Amino acid sequence: MKVAFYGGRHLNNVQALYEAWYQLDDVSWVITTDEPGGPSIIASITRSAGVPTTKLEAAWLLHGDLAERMRRYAIMKAEPDMIALMPGGADVEEMLAIADAARVPVWDLRDIEYIKLGDARQLGGYELDLADLPF
Repeated sequence: MKVAFYGGRHLNNVQALYEAWYQLDDVSWVITTDEPGGPSIIASITRSAGVPTTKLEAAWLLHGDLAERMRRYAIMKAEPDMIALMPGGADVEEMLAIADAARVPVWDLRDIEYIKLGDARQLGGYELDLADLPF
């Protein structure tokens, strides 16, 4: 199954993305964007799982303000079997509309919360007691 992950530029909830990844079965290819946050975490997960990943860049110099929209259509041109939507803004809503129009199933991950930096949940729930530190 070919899965496209879209959105999540500011998403940093590593544990939630790993949990989402392990709910997928038989992923043979992943398409993601070259943005930080969720897309880079997904790329790390797929690399460790040995799943080929294609990162699509937005051609800002070529397309200007239309670059992000062109990237959404490039994702659809890659013919994903499913699109996983991560938290984002209007661009994620537009991707949802494009996927619906193309009748591509959408997995909505937009309820994954952003975790404040330093929160124990960001890295899998480890509790850090400052009294245990050697300094």
